Amino acid sequence: ITIVAWLGIFLHTLLDWLSISAGFHLDKTFGFAILFAIMIHQLPVSLWLAGILSQSHLKKSTQIILLSLFACAAIIGYFIANIFLEWVSAWIIWLASAFAGGSLLYIATTDLIPVIHTWSRKKYLTLLFFLIGALWMTFAHEFEDHENHESIEHTSEEIHLKE
Repeated sequence: ITIVAWLGIFLHTLLDWLSISAGFHLDKTFGFAILFAIMIHQLPVSLWLAGILSQSHLKKSTQIILLSLFACAAIIGYFIANIFLEWVSAWIIWLASAFAGGSLLYIATTDLIPVIHTWSRKKYLTLLFFLIGALWMTFAHEFEDHENHESIEHTSEEIHLKE
């Protein structure tokens, strides 16, 4: 089970970098937002993987190799994503970004939120932080500077011109 878990998280990390690279191809600010979110996400994933490997019956040298390969997944994913994204149109990148965001929301709503509601003591705290995050995202456009807004409009116009 250890190797299957490692392979799954390795492939997942490769796809994370596709999302990051697509974000930077669309807009620098959007790319940094995705990068920051995935960096936060990768911390517990890395600790989980280290815990799984340390409890396995694999040799220490094999554990170190698997953790090193996992760390390299980010770099490998970045280069694969950049090669792939150079060959597709901006419209496909927008579509891929929407798909990645939608799949994240699907997982959160169908798998994670029901589990959180079973924890009676912490569900209200989780709901509070969810609402704070939702409000933050809703009003984030108020804090954007005018230059970023014009950059996004310019990118949208380029997409329509290429079609």
